[in-house]
Amino acid sequence: EITRCLEFRRVLFRSVLSFPVIFSAPVTVTGTPTIDLTVGSNVRKAAYATGSGTNTLVFRYTIGTGDNDADGVALASAIAVPTGAAIKSTANNNAAVLSFTPPDTSAVLVDTVAPVKPARPNLVAADDSGVSDADDLTQKDVVTLDGTAEANGVVAVLRAGTLVGTAAADAAGNWTLGKVSLAAGANAFTIKVTDAAGNQSPLSDALTVTRDRKSTRLNSSHLVISYAVFCLK
Repeated sequence: EITRCLEFRRVLFRSVLSFPVIFSAPVTVTGTPTIDLTVGSNVRKAAYATGSGTNTLVFRYTIGTGDNDADGVALASAIAVPTGAAIKSTANNNAAVLSFTPPDTSAVLVDTVAPVKPARPNLVAADDSGVSDADDLTQKDVVTLDGTAEANGVVAVLRAGTLVGTAAADAAGNWTLGKVSLAAGANAFTIKVTDAAGNQSPLSDALTVTRDRKSTRLNSSHLVISYAVFCLK
């Protein structure tokens, strides 16, 4: 019988699913028996990997391209023995019983789809001291960045390829990272997103924030316009 499957969790591309099969006594394996495994709409085969001579055989399947399952993988109820393969009692060489009640694997979700390329990060308007909110000039040493990414993903913010911090995107995909230190001059920021299964997005386009002590936004409330009218006779 199968007594357990694997820790219930999301799995991603190239993850290895292991299925221990426990017999009442040691068995000997020849060839490569398999257990059918339904992943989404595809039937895959978890192949015998190890355990001959013991009472526990381990079958494994490596998640591959195109494997996705949003409602949980499903195991068949018997071990398949192809021509030339066998599972027999080690003690008396009798054929082993190969049927079983499959465990509940509905919580084993497969996600091999990487998040799409996220939008480039944004310097919040309150920290932009240039002539507009969009010129990404600031006099500040520490700023806040925000943006949008895959919902509930983890956003890694990088400056020139080096991680400066992470932020959690909410259910709408919005994220914010504060206390980001700037070097003098140009600072190029990109982000990448990791979803719940561990798939990573491509890098975003870069945001260049320039720390410039001389950058000052023009404020209309501080303008004084002086003029005089001369009349010629």
